[in-house]
This record gives sequence, C-alpha cells and structure tokens, in this order.
Amino acid sequence: MRMLQGMDIPLIATERGGFGNSKVLSPEYRDPRRAYLVGRWLVEKATARLRRDGRVAGRFSLSVSFMAGGVWSRNVSCFPTQDTAIFLRLHRALWVRLWRSARPGAVISLGVHLGDVGLLQDRRGDLLMPLAPAELTRGERVSRALDQINARHGDGAIRFGMNTPHPGFFERG
Repeated sequence: MRMLQGMDIPLIATERGGFGNSKVLSPEYRDPRRAYLVGRWLVEKATARLRRDGRVAGRFSLSVSFMAGGVWSRNVSCFPTQDTAIFLRLHRALWVRLWRSARPGAVISLGVHLGDVGLLQDRRGDLLMPLAPAELTRGERVSRALDQINARHGDGAIRFGMNTPHPGFFERG
C-alpha cells in the first residue's frame, strides 16, 4: 500500500527455502494406494523444478492428511541431490513407515517438500562416491536426460515408473 502512495520501499532479496507440491485429492484419488501414486507424481514435479533452478536438496518431507482427521508427517535427510530416483525411494520409505505405524484410511490431501536446498555449484564433493564438487551423479544425469525428453516430447512423455497425475482445481500451495 505504501508503494502505491509513492513511498520508496527497497525490495529485499529472498532465498529459496525449498521446493514442494501439495494436493487436495478429489474423491476418486483418496484411496491410500492411489494417493501414493499421486505423491510420486508430486515428487517428479518438485525435483524437475529443483533441477531447473540449478539446486540440490538434502531433506525430503512427506505430509498426509486423512478424511477422519489427523495428519501424518515425517522427513528424512540425505546427501544433497537433485536425483528424482533418490527422492522417489525416500517417498516410498516414508509411505512404508506410515503403513507400518497405522493403516491409513481415506487421504484428503498430501504434500511433498524438498528442503535444505543449496546451489548445485556450491555442493561439496564426496570422497566415498567419489564425486567432485558440483559434479553430477549418474542418477542426476539420468534425471536431466528425462527432463530434456519431456521438454521435447511433452510433459510426462517419459516417467520414473508408475505415478498418477491428478488433474483438477484442487491444488494447494
């Protein structure tokens, strides 16, 4: 409002805190098995944006809200990466933890978040992998190749296994 009144307000540069997607599910996607596949789709979308921005993430979070009430949310740390396959494995591992802790009922919404982000160019190497600073891993090169194929032939032309895109007007955040 003050800018509209002619005041000079300096804009402050912001730092990206993470990449994520969340979805309020329509009724046909609320079965936990279908919700899991929608989650895989959300992971693929978030990691593609992560790579497009030249970033890596060192934390993966999953949040699942249930129709009956309550939210199940967990996160896990990893080596900073932009490899979609790694985040899909973490996604699966957290769903397995959810199933073991309590059989989930109908899912109303779910969200994935890639946190602890930094620039790929600033990533340290890893002596045990071996990986030089800012060097792409094999999985990251594969993920980039899939991005290029999808850019050329249309979004979803090639995927990382099974997922379920969720069309509609139910998106959050």
